[in-house]
Amino acid sequence: MADAVSLSFQVFSICIKGYQLLSDAKDMPKEWHHLRIRLKTEQYRLIDWAHVAQLDEAGDKLLISNASKGLFLDVLDEQQKLLLGFGKYDERHKKFSRPMLVELAEEAGGAIPGPPPYNSDGYDGGDSGPCSPTIARAETGDIQKRFPQSEELLQKSLAFMDKTRLFPKRLRWALWDQSKVETLIAKLSCLNDFLKELLDRRQLATLAEHSMRTNYQIIQLHSKVDHLMELIAAQRLGTSLSAVAGNRQGASLSLGDNAGSPVRSYMRARGFEDEGSADEDADGDGVADGERRDRERRPGLADLAGFKALSSAINAEQVTDEFAGHLAPGLTRREIEDVELRRREIELIGEDGDCYGGNDDGGATDGCGADSWRAEAWFKPRAGQTRRVWIEWKRYDPVTFEGTPDPKTEARVRALATLLAKNNRADRLRDAFGAPHCLGYFRDVDDEDEETEGGVVVSPTKEPDQRCRFGLVFEKPGGVRPDTRPVSLLELLRDAGRDVPSLTDRIALARTVAECLERLHAVDWLHKGLRSDNIVFFPDEAGNVHLSRPFVSGFDYSRPAMNEDMTEKPPENPACDLYRHPKVHGGVRDLPPQTPPHASPHSHQSASSSSAFKKSYDIYSLGVILLEIARWQPLDKMLGIPDIDRAKPKQTRLVRNRLLREKEFLGFIRSYLGNTFEEVVRACLVGPKAFGIAEDADEKDGLVGEVLQRAFYANVVGKLVEMRV
Repeated sequence: MADAVSLSFQVFSICIKGYQLLSDAKDMPKEWHHLRIRLKTEQYRLIDWAHVAQLDEAGDKLLISNASKGLFLDVLDEQQKLLLGFGKYDERHKKFSRPMLVELAEEAGGAIPGPPPYNSDGYDGGDSGPCSPTIARAETGDIQKRFPQSEELLQKSLAFMDKTRLFPKRLRWALWDQSKVETLIAKLSCLNDFLKELLDRRQLATLAEHSMRTNYQIIQLHSKVDHLMELIAAQRLGTSLSAVAGNRQGASLSLGDNAGSPVRSYMRARGFEDEGSADEDADGDGVADGERRDRERRPGLADLAGFKALSSAINAEQVTDEFAGHLAPGLTRREIEDVELRRREIELIGEDGDCYGGNDDGGATDGCGADSWRAEAWFKPRAGQTRRVWIEWKRYDPVTFEGTPDPKTEARVRALATLLAKNNRADRLRDAFGAPHCLGYFRDVDDEDEETEGGVVVSPTKEPDQRCRFGLVFEKPGGVRPDTRPVSLLELLRDAGRDVPSLTDRIALARTVAECLERLHAVDWLHKGLRSDNIVFFPDEAGNVHLSRPFVSGFDYSRPAMNEDMTEKPPENPACDLYRHPKVHGGVRDLPPQTPPHASPHSHQSASSSSAFKKSYDIYSLGVILLEIARWQPLDKMLGIPDIDRAKPKQTRLVRNRLLREKEFLGFIRSYLGNTFEEVVRACLVGPKAFGIAEDADEKDGLVGEVLQRAFYANVVGKLVEMRV
């Protein structure tokens, strides 16, 4: 078998095995666990490159020039020398008297020895320094589970190595030297950077997309906050690694004997500078400025990990100053949680704010419209510039006569505002999620109207039904007039005076909305209110609406997928239920959960998975929106429902069956938009089975989530991206 495998694949497989052994080595000091994460991300950078270049066992499909193939082998050869020789030889290729890494099988009886000594000054080949009592050491065997194990090239490479070469089953750190490990990572990172020089412009664009999807899968498999923090630290190694490389620029790099090697020359010229490769968004030469700017706005692993960590630690007991400092240097807990605005800072425009969005005539309705009401206002902060903003109202059921909300309800709104405000701090996250700029929230009770008698608040003059709401305050995007109000997709669909947009524009809109949902789900964030009324646009000065620039709003009922305490019953309203999966229509989840009789023991089902909201329900809502975009009609009109506000539950419960079975829906799409678009919409409406998971699967499980994330791209986003008109 080995004779039939190309040399390039053989050396590539050795490198993959080397990464595997080093990242899985036992007894690494716990405070440096982020370095093994960085080793794994470098491994997956190499795998992603191999995917784009189409490396396989035969090697005859490699899509790089013949001249570049020799350089590719040089890079792989340098990587295998670094990985397999690390910890055994010094820079002059002399054996250490005490190697840093030893095979576990070498230990007497196979017993795991005590932790190695820690040398804070670095190991110079002699006796190590005293062991630091502050270094905690933990198991590292779980590292592989936090990265996609279904990756085909990974499995093929490891299987090939198991059959052709004898490697240690596992290594352990006999001595620890942080600087040596960081220098190793710097060299490996620079070599991976060099590989991008071998790709053409089109391949670089494909590599950026492929790397981004790999990031999403990695994020899915990191569910613990401390693991996410390791991921953040690993991606922030760029500056420190540059310093390591810079200090060693004049030293021997041990990168081969050929002084004229292009690879060695490249690394000397770089001096391991530009460690932007720590972020998978780094770009190689030959990329147009526009494409580079576009990629720079994509979220990297650190951005995604930070957002997911915050959503997991959103309550006060978990968000601390130490936690905040890990998210961003200098950030404090108060800065994260300070999102409540004073009511006196908000001046509604019009009589109590002229609301829009909801029903046909632009007014707001109770039920569905109530949680997506929008109003115009002036934001007048005590310190800062007055600006025009827009507000989305979130109603609540009062628990007292004075209209006081349930503390848990306010905690949910505060959590939502906190996450949306966090979204503001990173342009790449804001662009990825498609969410507008959130400035904070307020409770609609005028500070000036509150009077007290003996310290007790007297009911303000406002009517209770006007006061029982929170307002989420959003800033207008740049480049639009301050008095421009958001226009929803539903309004556009209902506007009979507008021409139907071109097929090109509709496909672009469908792709953008699908990508936003893909990124939300990558960090386990569920929208729970996805519908055309919550896709909004800001017309330009000429009144033109650019469909390729939507914002996703209506996050009122969204929550982290892992946080059951943040679940809130959706309002019972047929206009909303049209977009909801039948299992989560208003009031449905009040029923006790039941375990399906056909539940498989391998479906990862939790006790609450049958009744809790999950990602596939968001995906179903997306399918409904895509259907509306395709036909450019609101769903109630397509279904022939004359008055949606008076529709009965038996009508809305049958919507999914009608959309899947009646030819006028999916059949129309196939006839007028093609097979690909029809396949996309059908997959969304069908749900889990279309994405390779069981109907009763627990989508909060990391492995299930990773499969769903990958399949959603393959069956929805990827197909929309590839559509050409």
